[in-house]
Amino acid sequence: MSVAVEVTNNDIQNIVGKLPKSFGGVNRFEVVPLSDSLVGFWGDHFILKVYNDQLVKHDFFLKAVPRHIESRLEIIQETGFFEREMKIYEHFIPGLQVLSSISWSPKIYLAKEDYFIVLENLRDYHLYPSIINVWDYDHFVVATKTLAVFHASTVIYEEKFEPMSDDELKLLEEVAYPQKEGHIRYRGVQTAIATLQKLIKLIPKYQNSPKLADILKAFPEVVRKIFKFVESSKKFRNVLLHGDIWVNNVMFKYENSKPVEAKYIDFQFARYAPPAMDLVTFFYASSTVKFREKHLKDLLDIYCKTIENELKIHNIPTSALPRDEILKSFNEYKIAGLIEAALFNHTTLLPSDVATDMMNSSEEYEKFFQECRKAKCVKAFEESHYSDRMTEILSELIDDFIVPYL
Repeated sequence: MSVAVEVTNNDIQNIVGKLPKSFGGVNRFEVVPLSDSLVGFWGDHFILKVYNDQLVKHDFFLKAVPRHIESRLEIIQETGFFEREMKIYEHFIPGLQVLSSISWSPKIYLAKEDYFIVLENLRDYHLYPSIINVWDYDHFVVATKTLAVFHASTVIYEEKFEPMSDDELKLLEEVAYPQKEGHIRYRGVQTAIATLQKLIKLIPKYQNSPKLADILKAFPEVVRKIFKFVESSKKFRNVLLHGDIWVNNVMFKYENSKPVEAKYIDFQFARYAPPAMDLVTFFYASSTVKFREKHLKDLLDIYCKTIENELKIHNIPTSALPRDEILKSFNEYKIAGLIEAALFNHTTLLPSDVATDMMNSSEEYEKFFQECRKAKCVKAFEESHYSDRMTEILSELIDDFIVPYL
């Protein structure tokens, strides 16, 4: 259960100052929990309701650091996720968004350092529910176009103004996959590797394979390649990436039950790297092999055309981010997409009660990620939606990037 967050009158004036002047003066405001249950480990979620002199209400989304839970706060401070997201919304998104033809993220109204961030309330947008964390074609089209517009904004900014500065790049230092052995995220990857090895042993095609021992031996080093893929590239053009694209981080607006707009949320893992890193995670973590065989070529074409159109609006040559570079880098980064698909889905596909228990305290979070993850995932493998999805992801990773090199 969230506790009250302290919002001052000065905070409200700063927020309302970014609304149209027609909103007028403020009569009162209130902060209410978004839900009676915990809906996010990395922050407490609220709705900030501001009423004007005519008692017309404007709602905002407010995410606050959970200062009231010391142990949970310690983990958030160690990972730096909340601080990272505030920096992205405050220092990067506004300047890039104004260069884009469509909106691709919620608008920021206020960032109060180390405490809370106030964003546009996306009440007209919704997550696409999927028991196996995949989208259908219509959702992919909208999300693909929106992602392309987001990626193009960095190219436009750098071509019109200047490259990312050293200070800006420092703000984008890696937090999802830090190469620090004692870091909770680094330890989490090692636990994930051991858990995925357990699942590989449960896949029928490998159980009696004479190559199983070699596959398991090679697997950790293959997964650890993700630490290099998330770095800025000296070969391909880098842009600001979302860094955590899966079905729960994209919200859709609908008309006549069809998705017509998308907005990306939760920028904690944002980084400066080739667009391909986002793209491969986008496609491999949220679609099946059958879907990609049918639609991947078409969706990549949509992505490339949208990039080209965005650049043309600003009279920037398409050579600034050419199609052949996008496709070449996508192929080179495919392995990273499969690694992320495995790292994401082996936990996000778990039953909801596991996630609820994990988010209830930092002790449960630490216990899950460092101790009992293997048992939970092995148990989940008894359910077809979990085993089918994880078998497909791991099989593609193993058959394409491990077996040929044994």
